[in-house]
Amino acid sequence: MDGGSGLNRHQRPRAARQRRYSIRDFHVDTAGVFSIGVLTSLNITALILTNEGIAATLIDWLARIEQTRPLCACCDFIFTREVPPTLWLIAQAVGNPAARGAMLMGACEDCCVRYPTNGTLIAAAAEQLKRGAWPDLRLLDPAHFGAGGRA
Repeated sequence: MDGGSGLNRHQRPRAARQRRYSIRDFHVDTAGVFSIGVLTSLNITALILTNEGIAATLIDWLARIEQTRPLCACCDFIFTREVPPTLWLIAQAVGNPAARGAMLMGACEDCCVRYPTNGTLIAAAAEQLKRGAWPDLRLLDPAHFGAGGRA
């Protein structure tokens, strides 16, 4: 047995594979440097067709919506199957093509109206992340990402 976990040596590998990719995993994989982009219906379709991992993440996100009760990226609106996100935001590693994960966030209809441009929506989502998961989050100018210097 595994120190009280209730899993035998044959069950442990399967349980490890089934463990959900967490925010902590994402932070470690991206080394804390990631970009946030807005996905429209056109580019989300292309992304799903070309990236199996993103497709699986989106399907899992939607399948578990009633259990996880995800919040809007910019406010405290709770998504349901009946009221899914109006737009999607995706956080991906910058400068680390080997990073395995991405973080999907939804934006509700009210926030899409309140923050009508991609830039204002991303800034609002970043502020929400600062209030929750990343209190030390800093926004960097994307122009500096490939400059070869320090952020």
